[in-house]
Amino acid sequence: MTAIAKTVRDIVDQRAEGFCEFCCRYIGDQWFSRQHRIPRGAGGSKDPKINAASNLILLCGSATSPNMCHQRAESQRHWAKQVGLLVDRIQNPADVPVLYRLGWARLDNDGGVHELPADEADDYGQRMNLAAAIVKNYGITTQSMAMMTRALDGQPVEAVLNGGLL
Repeated sequence: MTAIAKTVRDIVDQRAEGFCEFCCRYIGDQWFSRQHRIPRGAGGSKDPKINAASNLILLCGSATSPNMCHQRAESQRHWAKQVGLLVDRIQNPADVPVLYRLGWARLDNDGGVHELPADEADDYGQRMNLAAAIVKNYGITTQSMAMMTRALDGQPVEAVLNGGLL
């Protein structure tokens, strides 16, 4: 079994900026999981893409935390695949978009988040319809929704925090 290298953990943590990378819930340095988009499997894997930053996403909670993103990704695999939290083993996770803070994006191995152009994002689903479904079915708070909406407008997380939303 291979562990996630500290440098990769640091890249993922810095990319997340203390927030769940799916719902934007503030998690600070507690109650989170680095979810493997391509599951590593029992016993781990020697495949280098398994522990690459593009294959990891910081989610709130654990696999058993009710109403948290990691638990939902583990228990609702079809949904997780639709939003890019689960990726087929034959795919390169850097090539598979993920619904990242309510915007479709690709994650790279250097900590970059590359938002998809609108026309390409439409191929992965109607963003706002999917966002509304997530809010309705998952119970994301109004604060988190407002933060995600402002984040989609290109404002950095610091601006959102300083704006008093959290």
